[in-house]
Amino acid sequence: MIDHLEGKDILTLFFETAAPAERWSDIECQVQEKFREVVGPTINPKAVKVGDLPRSEKKTSRIFDNRY
Repeated sequence: MIDHLEGKDILTLFFETAAPAERWSDIECQVQEKFREVVGPTINPKAVKVGDLPRSEKKTSRIFDNRY
């Protein structure tokens, strides 16, 4: 999900994990570090339970651009 807040674009990455909810904050930090290392920009990762994200055949259906 891409949002625009106070003149900045914010990228939120939702990802599914089977890990217990207590570990989600640690996993989110690891995902943020790895994403920045490999891709470049800083993101806001959000862990969710497996099956919570919508399923689709097209990747464009999973990207929500709320900037404008």
